Amino acid sequence: MNWSKAKNIIIIVLIFTNIFIISMTFLRYKNVKNDDTDIYQYTNDILEENNIYLECELPDPIGKMHALTVSYGKYDSNMTANIMKNMPKLSNEQQTETGYAEAADKYIEKCNYMNDNVKISSVEISENRAVVTYKNYYKEIPLEECYMKVIFENGGITDFDRKWMKPESEGATRIDIMPPVSALLNFMTEIKEEYNEENKININDMYITYWIDSYNVNDDILYDTALPAWCIRYNGNSIKYISAIVQ
Repeated sequence: MNWSKAKNIIIIVLIFTNIFIISMTFLRYKNVKNDDTDIYQYTNDILEENNIYLECELPDPIGKMHALTVSYGKYDSNMTANIMKNMPKLSNEQQTETGYAEAADKYIEKCNYMNDNVKISSVEISENRAVVTYKNYYKEIPLEECYMKVIFENGGITDFDRKWMKPESEGATRIDIMPPVSALLNFMTEIKEEYNEENKININDMYITYWIDSYNVNDDILYDTALPAWCIRYNGNSIKYISAIVQ
């Protein structure tokens, strides 16, 4: 057979093969999307039948995650109090969200608690009082029940609260993570024990987190294991943690 002719035939076969593969991939993707839509709609219908309404976007499925070994972080309250005394007060013009955040950052830095995983989660201002709250993150995933709070009165720092965990290492194996829709159904089961059928429940936010069931800082327990959990915020500031580990 003429090589030039054979080469053309091979090229044509490869083109049709690629077209077939692309078509099959598209159909498979379309079917998966349709299945996801059906599952979402089914879950949403069940929630609404139980007076639970989803008011946020569902997060994407995670797949797998590691467990996380953490160490409990004690802090020297005398040291933080001494630094607090030397922090300048904010003027009336500086008592804004930005001003409080910048002042709290400087205080955290002077206490040597600042790093790339420390991020401000909220600045709450009411009359002459403000609270700047920091959260701890590991690979962009928050560690729940882990925070620092810098508290201001009349422009000056008057108090500091720290409940902190330091990520040390990942678990050896990866854990299968429950899909968000399954976590919502588990949430519905647990929340119905606390609310009667007439109470409306609005789910405002949902995200994956690392969570320890009971935070315990003492001389006997220095390390603990933080496990993946779905954090569900509902009816404003109420929070429930649903284990994300597939049983």
